[in-house]
Amino acid sequence: MKSPEEKLFPYLLSYTIPLVIIVGIGLGDFWTFLPVAVTFGIIPLLERYSKTDTSNPNKYEELQWKGHSGFTYILYGHGILQFLIIFTFFIYLFEYDPSTLEITGATLSVGIMMGVVGNNVAHELLHHSEAKDQVFAKILLTTSNALHFSIDHIRGHHITVGTDADTSTARIGESYYHFAFRNIFGSYANGWKLEAQRMKKNGLEVVSLQNTMVVFLFVSIFYNFLLLLILDVEYYFYYLLSTIVALFLLAASNYVNHYGLFRRELEDKTIEPVGAQHSWNSDFKLSRWLLFELTRHSDHHLNPERPYQILRHIESAPQHPAGFAAMILKAFIPPVWFNVMNGRALAIVRIKTDEIISITPPAPKKSNDFLD
Repeated sequence: MKSPEEKLFPYLLSYTIPLVIIVGIGLGDFWTFLPVAVTFGIIPLLERYSKTDTSNPNKYEELQWKGHSGFTYILYGHGILQFLIIFTFFIYLFEYDPSTLEITGATLSVGIMMGVVGNNVAHELLHHSEAKDQVFAKILLTTSNALHFSIDHIRGHHITVGTDADTSTARIGESYYHFAFRNIFGSYANGWKLEAQRMKKNGLEVVSLQNTMVVFLFVSIFYNFLLLLILDVEYYFYYLLSTIVALFLLAASNYVNHYGLFRRELEDKTIEPVGAQHSWNSDFKLSRWLLFELTRHSDHHLNPERPYQILRHIESAPQHPAGFAAMILKAFIPPVWFNVMNGRALAIVRIKTDEIISITPPAPKKSNDFLD
């Protein structure tokens, strides 16, 4: 039986990414690209030669791990480090007159911090029941200009996952680049749609401060305007670019997690319930530790309130053939991604491959076009 401390210790490896970012910016020159090399080079390479771990906690371990506050403290530590890294980025731009090469590396590094670490931590905290955790998650999302995610993810994605209504589910044959734009803009629009529906249902004015998206809009405008006053236009532009990198990495996560896994229409014209078969999973240890079990995604969708440390491997759930970072790399190269994933996705949703002439259409079809 594993104690909470033994379970918690490997997740401390997640601090590797923010520490590498600080070191890279501190050393300057080509070292500013060190986080890119670690995230998308060293980590996939290590996982290529590592084993998966499909073990699950027993009932006693689950009870002990669930109630241990250390797992939440690790998340808060990442939030504090994100604030520190953003501040370090600003100081770096102001004080050290970095070259174009260094600015590019530092901008990508801050984007990785917000997109790979910060948004993932915020995602976990949004699912906590404690109000303080949800508030902290929204503060993190403010720094990456992704406050709308707190609405679309909880009240949109988790309800409509695997349907055409969900902008976070990629269709078979849809490239990452097409999906990313559809997901980023669609998620923001869906936040407004969901809030408008809530306001009308409660008999409230849509355009008012009772609309959470209106509040988020004002918060975002104030935050970005404040940064624009503190920084000059050029430096603010670099920060804005880092938030765009973070948004595209968030889209990459959605793309990899749900590619092609659509819920089927039943005989009574209803949509089948969400099941383990509607999310991709990966049990490579390093991905699990660095991403707080995001890769046990099927259990997360079946039990959204379950904290990351007790998410379970589900034997019937679809599995990625490689670790999470490697899968994102493949997603960046559509022909490679399609070659690896289309067959797997088609097999899972039982689509007749002879019905598909081209699985890389420039304008992806609606998901039901691919169903039996």
